Amino acid sequence: MADGDQVTEEAFSQEVLAFFRLRLAKSRFAGRVEAAEKVKVLKDLTVGNVDGTWRLVAGVQQQDVVFYCPTDSFDYRDFKSKAMLDIKKYRGRRIHVPLAICELKTGDKNMNTHVMITYSSIAEQLKTVFPHCQYHFVMRTNARSFTQETFLRHCKGFNRVFTEWSRDRDEVWFTIRQHLEWLERNGMISKPVGRGERRVASAG
Repeated sequence: MADGDQVTEEAFSQEVLAFFRLRLAKSRFAGRVEAAEKVKVLKDLTVGNVDGTWRLVAGVQQQDVVFYCPTDSFDYRDFKSKAMLDIKKYRGRRIHVPLAICELKTGDKNMNTHVMITYSSIAEQLKTVFPHCQYHFVMRTNARSFTQETFLRHCKGFNRVFTEWSRDRDEVWFTIRQHLEWLERNGMISKPVGRGERRVASAG
């Protein structure tokens, strides 16, 4: 379906997630990086007085598609006790460190600039906590024909904006894969362990 208003955001999310998981499975990051949908990510940290005690107050935001390393997530309870965080709405057991995020919109005629401004602001806040994380805005279709000027003005918080998923999806993956490779070169994703290294580790 080429028309964005014929596809729900749930269906679009499933389509995008399946595409990314297939690409990951065939890449050098298979088994090391995962993609998941509707992941709550630590978005902001604020110092405030809560019930008479000064503490760090954390906010989380659910993201549509998140790339992360399962081995780099940490237990929420341990994180809360050490950092004295107050995340009352968080219900997960693990907090994932995002490597790349895709915010998805079908781009139908109900799409407006307010949505762009809102999620661009979320992207900026999230990247103050995770400066290494790429954040992309991905539309299934640009049904309202937003101009380049509109995207430039309202999407400053995103690394990239992709307006036609069927046309751009290979480029989206190429952009994310390049970013993962950069993270790996800079020690933020562990490199694959060779067979010899595994034998030494198991022998120890």
